Amino acid sequence: MAMIDSQWITWELCPRCGDRAAVGWREVGRFVGPVEFDCRNGCRVNICEVVRTCPSERAARIEHRHVDDARDASEVACDAVRRGAVAITIAAGFGGAARVTIVWRPEHS
Repeated sequence: MAMIDSQWITWELCPRCGDRAAVGWREVGRFVGPVEFDCRNGCRVNICEVVRTCPSERAARIEHRHVDDARDASEVACDAVRRGAVAITIAAGFGGAARVTIVWRPEHS
């Protein structure tokens, strides 16, 4: 299954078989919510089951950082990975500026 509606993908446990499954997430305000699901074993799970299994509170505070250039964006992203970010995106802006979006699990302070 192609994950076309997602902004981020994480690996979670499938509620049916317990194996790894890709869960696609999309930004909703300050948080993210699951929108797609793809189990490696082909389990069919509807999005309601995914929401119960992977609630947005579990994966989900979003931080946006605006930086001056790609080098700064890379440093911010590397630091976030070291600190346990779930997912990171970097969007280029005008004049070399960039926007770094970091998704944190709630246990991150």
